[in-house]
Amino acid sequence: MEQIPPGNGKKILGGRVVMDNEVTGRVRDFETEKLEKEEEKALGAYPETAQVLINWTHAIDWQVVTDLFIEYAVRSGVSLERFNAPERIYFLSELKGIMDYRALTNSVQVNVAEFDAQFRAKGGGSSKDWIRFIRTIFHEWTHGTGVVSIGLDRHVIDKVDCVSTYWRYGFEQGAAANWVMRSDGGPDSHTRSLFRLLNEGITEQISHEVLWEYVQRYPNVNRGAVADTLVEDIARDADNYDAARYLVMALADAMARYAGISTEIVWRGFVREYFSGELSLREIRDLFSDLFGNDFSERVAAADSAQELRKLASSLPHITRTDLVEKWLEHLDESHGAK
Repeated sequence: MEQIPPGNGKKILGGRVVMDNEVTGRVRDFETEKLEKEEEKALGAYPETAQVLINWTHAIDWQVVTDLFIEYAVRSGVSLERFNAPERIYFLSELKGIMDYRALTNSVQVNVAEFDAQFRAKGGGSSKDWIRFIRTIFHEWTHGTGVVSIGLDRHVIDKVDCVSTYWRYGFEQGAAANWVMRSDGGPDSHTRSLFRLLNEGITEQISHEVLWEYVQRYPNVNRGAVADTLVEDIARDADNYDAARYLVMALADAMARYAGISTEIVWRGFVREYFSGELSLREIRDLFSDLFGNDFSERVAAADSAQELRKLASSLPHITRTDLVEKWLEHLDESHGAK
């Protein structure tokens, strides 16, 4: 388990909020203990690959990373009041996907088994593997620095005992009901999430920009190789995140063109909301509805595939009402945003 150093004492509006109740505390303790046991198992099963990944993790200056995220947020007009960064990195052998961030334990998980399979197929960890590792871990780290809130509670729904989870990650908001017991044979869980892929696109763009700033500060890092690999990955448009990132920038471009301002200023507005959570998800949804129509807003909120995201990006309607754009500009507050 990797211990991560704290930030430099500065804090921003937003941060991480965890509901303080018995259920949340018990589940958090259970999850932490489970992660520690799973990590011990993974380190024993894949010792060589795990050591490579641990070495790569140690090579990252996490204090500088934390400071860069704070600087990045400040440039987007976010007040320095609270700031969160992940506290742990766990190396696991059973994980959906190659990495993830979990708000409840405030940790990043790395899939050692997946990296081991990749290394075996390619004959070891190459420089490109390292670049993609650092790109991915920066993405998951970004999730932990944005506004995060999570809570769990116990309820009885349809006469069935269940634990409900509510969360917000940046632009994403979701809820899940996990049934403790279903004697009727019904589903054991139900999850609803809004703006999940839009949030992933914003996260991906932020992580790219912070990563690029990071490599500028380290002359021993091959910046050309990092740039080439990032461009290669983006050009492949290989996954939902690439498509989501394209949609985010298409949205920013459409809003900027109509408002007669730079895309950078609009983008910084997205960043500001990602870190601060100044607007509720309902306000964000209503804003998109006002600007692009109800159907478009609903489709963005519910999108769950790269194909749907590409359709949305290619069919962006023209904005026809200046006063509605001004709603967004008011949120941007240019005097405190990027200039």
